[in-house]
Amino acid sequence: MMDTFPDGWHAGDTCYLITNKAKRLAAAHTVESFDGRYFGVRGNSGLFHRVSPGRMFRSKEEAVMSLQQQRGHER
Repeated sequence: MMDTFPDGWHAGDTCYLITNKAKRLAAAHTVESFDGRYFGVRGNSGLFHRVSPGRMFRSKEEAVMSLQQQRGHER
């Protein structure tokens, strides 16, 4: 049985988190859980993170594009 979470995420899915805004880098993480507010994700190094849904992206390109959109709103 596969765990289904909000926004169409499932346990085992790969999501991308922005790791360096200045360099526009995003790293892959594996979705593990959802506690009702935050997703639990694990990176390649094995570290576990709790992240809000707005910080998770389905592709590296989508993550970088969000930085470009944020930069446009700051001006």
